[in-house]
Amino acid sequence: MGYFLKKLLSSFMMPVPALCILLLAGYFMLFSKRRVRRGRRLLGLGLALLLLSGLGALNLPLLTLLENSYPPFHAPEFQAEWGALFGPNAPAYVVVLGAGHISDPTIPITSRISTPGMMRLAEGIAIYHKLPYAKLLTSGGAGADPNPDGKVMAEVAIELGVPPEDILLETRAKDTAAQAKAIAQMLGHEPTLILVTSAAHMPRSMALFRKQGLNPIAAPTHYLLQYTNGKPTAHIDTFFPSGKELDHLEAAIHEFIGIAWSRLHGDL
Repeated sequence: MGYFLKKLLSSFMMPVPALCILLLAGYFMLFSKRRVRRGRRLLGLGLALLLLSGLGALNLPLLTLLENSYPPFHAPEFQAEWGALFGPNAPAYVVVLGAGHISDPTIPITSRISTPGMMRLAEGIAIYHKLPYAKLLTSGGAGADPNPDGKVMAEVAIELGVPPEDILLETRAKDTAAQAKAIAQMLGHEPTLILVTSAAHMPRSMALFRKQGLNPIAAPTHYLLQYTNGKPTAHIDTFFPSGKELDHLEAAIHEFIGIAWSRLHGDL
């Protein structure tokens, strides 16, 4: 029940639903003589907020704060430190967090995973191939689709050449907090764990996994901003409203809501 309540509340707090409610409220007030002025103000406020929400110049600081929290994963540096600490034959678990899918056999298997999910899996597989004795752990339960996210990602990983015996599945957790708990139970607190997820999602994920006594190493991917020499780059399009920038704002707000919910719920 808590999972669906969280999804419902967070959906209404996203810019598009919230602004639609504001604009509709203003519109219906126009039909009341006593509330015409208030309705006009709400409509003006709603349109102004919609314009600002679509500007990348406003989204840039929010996403920069999230996406720059952890540097990209570098396998050679990790391998040297890892070998010195645990020995050259110690296993590393590359944990890939799911991001949604569709189970439609009429489309190619690589198109069944969402774009963030596919980028996470591709990064996880790349890391898996660079590390000896590595295992790939795909995580995510079932939502609207009856097949678990972790299972579908594992099928794609096998299609892309990862041996089935090197894949572990976590297929029950519906959100990141539940994934952290489930993976801590699966692996215990000692193994070397490399956590792969979207860059904006990484701060919340790392905090949730650490809360479970794990010590993951961040491997962010699926960057929403464009970067030059590690710094976010603003283009001329950034200063014009667009649906893409609105999506970026929603992604940032989703993460901040998730952090607040996790703290309120006692997961952080």
